[in-house]
Amino acid sequence: MDVHQLRMLVTENPVFRSYMFYTAILTLKMMFMSLLTIRQRVMHNSFVSEEDAMYLKGMVSRTNEHVERVRRGHRNDMENIYLFFVIGFAYTWTDPSPFFANLLFFIFTVSRLIHTCVYTVVIMPQPIRGRAWLVGFLVTGYMAIRTLLHFFGIWCFIYIARKPRKDVRNDKYTFIPALVKKCGESVLCKMVNTTSSAGPPDSVLTLNNPAFGVYLISACLLVLKMMGMSLLTIYNRFKYKAFICPEDAKWLQGQVVSNDTVERVRRAHQNDLENIPIFLAAAFAYLWTQPPAWLAWVLYLGFTILRALHTIVYTLIVLPQPTRALLWVAGYLLTGYMAVHAALHVFIYLIM
Repeated sequence: MDVHQLRMLVTENPVFRSYMFYTAILTLKMMFMSLLTIRQRVMHNSFVSEEDAMYLKGMVSRTNEHVERVRRGHRNDMENIYLFFVIGFAYTWTDPSPFFANLLFFIFTVSRLIHTCVYTVVIMPQPIRGRAWLVGFLVTGYMAIRTLLHFFGIWCFIYIARKPRKDVRNDKYTFIPALVKKCGESVLCKMVNTTSSAGPPDSVLTLNNPAFGVYLISACLLVLKMMGMSLLTIYNRFKYKAFICPEDAKWLQGQVVSNDTVERVRRAHQNDLENIPIFLAAAFAYLWTQPPAWLAWVLYLGFTILRALHTIVYTLIVLPQPTRALLWVAGYLLTGYMAVHAALHVFIYLIM
C-alpha cells in the first residue's frame, strides 16, 4: 500500500477523521433513541412482552401512540443513518475536499438531530420534519452518486474532450465500440484474475485491489436501492393518501390509515434492513481473506442483483411464491458463505 492509499484511511486524513467524528455522534444519537423508547414504555406502562409488563406492573400494548412515535423515529434513523455510515466511508475514498466533506457530514448530522427533535421530542407541524429528512436524503444521495461516478470513472468524457474534432468526426462510427472494448478489457482483466485479489494483508484496502473496488461500487448501488425504497414508500403514501402521523395527514389532506400497498413496500424495506447491512459487514470481512477477483465480483454484484430482483417481485411486479423466497435464500446463502469463510480464515490464522 503506497503512501497515498494509506493516507486515505488513517486518522491523519482530515476527511476520514471527520467521518469518524460524525459517525460517533450519530451512533450516540441512535443509542439515545433506545433510551427514549424505554422511557416512553415505562412512563405510559405500555410494553410489548408479557414478561416486561409483569416485571414492571404495566400492561401489554402495541398501539400506544407515544411509544410508537418514538419507534417510528428510531426506524427512520435506521433507514437513513445506516446508509450514511456506508456511503460516508465509501465517499472518503474519492479524495474529496476536506472542507466540503466536513460540511456534508455536518449537514447530515444536524438534519437527523432536527428530524428526531421535531418528530419525537417537540412535535412540530409538517413540512418541518419532511424538510429535515429531505436534506439528509439529498446529502446521502449526492455522496452515493459522486462515489459511483468516481469509481466508474469519467475518462470516456475526457477522451471525447481531448480528441481533436476531426478525429471525433472521422471516428464517430468506431468510437463507441472502441470505448466499450477498452472498458470491457479493463473489467475482464480484473475479473479473470484467478490469483488473490490483493497482495499482502496491508494492501486489502486499496483502490488497486479490484475486490475492494467492487465492494465500494456494490455498497453504493445498495445504498441507492434502499433510498429508492424510501421514495417508493412516500410515493404510495401520497398516492393513496394513507399516512401514519396526524401532522402528515393534516398537511396533505389525507387520513391516518393503514394501506396494503404502503405496508407491502414497508415490509420490503424492512427486509432490506434485515439483510443488506449484514451483507456489507460480511463482505467487508471477506475482503481480508483475499479472494480471487472474479469470485469477489460474482458474490458482491450477485447479491446486489438478487436484492434488486427481490424488491421488484415484492413491490412492483408481485409474483407468486416461491419466486421471492428463492431470491432471498440465494442472497442469504451468499452472505452466510462470506461470513463463515471470513470467520474460518481468522480462526485458522489465530491457531497457526
